[in-house]
Amino acid sequence: MEPIDPQICRAELLKAVREAAAKPDSEHRWQFEVDADGVHIGRVNTYCIDADYRWVKNGKRNALGIDICESSYWNRGLGRQILATLIQYHLDDGIRELYLQTWSGNLRMIHVAALLGFAECNRIIGNRAVRGGVYDTITFRLNFEKFGQYLRDSV
Repeated sequence: MEPIDPQICRAELLKAVREAAAKPDSEHRWQFEVDADGVHIGRVNTYCIDADYRWVKNGKRNALGIDICESSYWNRGLGRQILATLIQYHLDDGIRELYLQTWSGNLRMIHVAALLGFAECNRIIGNRAVRGGVYDTITFRLNFEKFGQYLRDSV
């Protein structure tokens, strides 16, 4: 398998998002499937949370999620690029408040959140069980100024 060029991947993802948004009958999308090299590697989505950071069916706060289930695609910067594209999609759609949630053992996601400009805003101690361990649930809120700096630095 050939390595993925991160800039080409980002450009292709942005093009796909723009094309989907440009369709006259399109509305805001809440989930995108992610392919790389013609392989389905996962998805990104948006879901709603309430003032207590719990998942709800309809809410005013939007949280982002990502699942790259193909481990051979980890540690390539794809998750960061995919989330940056999803954030930009929401910005272009006028959404100005974004969150991200993960568990304290997901160090890759915590690192990506910091790179993109997210800051921790809530932590629930010991309420997530993952592979026999007990972890905290962490909610991050996007600092749009820091995200803009990330975009300027990544060009």
